[in-house]
Amino acid sequence: MRHARTHPHLPRRLLPSHPPRTNAHAAPHVMPPCARAPGIPQLEAAESQLERERSSHARTKGTFAQRERDLEGQLAGSGNALADVQRLLDETGARARRMENEVALLQSSNCQLEAQLADARAAASRAEELATARGAGHVADPSLLDALRADLSQAQHALAAAQAAKAQALA
Repeated sequence: MRHARTHPHLPRRLLPSHPPRTNAHAAPHVMPPCARAPGIPQLEAAESQLERERSSHARTKGTFAQRERDLEGQLAGSGNALADVQRLLDETGARARRMENEVALLQSSNCQLEAQLADARAAASRAEELATARGAGHVADPSLLDALRADLSQAQHALAAAQAAKAQALA
């Protein structure tokens, strides 16, 4: 007998009739039923408390797992929204740069037109002086006076168009 060899000091009648069993599948915190002493209130209360804590832990763990999934979903949504905002910002920046270039061109054109207008006004002033002198006995060429008035009118129209384009670009 195997038990007689392992327990030589015990009489044969006290040896167990079967080898000791191990419950390999039982959780380490659960006592096998044969080791429990029935009627011990502290043990039953401790086991009951342990079971309540296990179920509370399982619920908390499930709640936090769901919260983690929710946060990951929010993070993905926020990442997409951030990409959309960044794209919109890039498009708006490109549009602003184009408009700045247009404003610079319009300002340059406006300066040129203002210079032309100043020249036309000076020419018109000279023409009026000539006309006044003509009235005083000096003769001025009427075709020159008409040409200068046409230049003045054209310069004024060009300036008005440039100012309207500038106002539209700034709006």
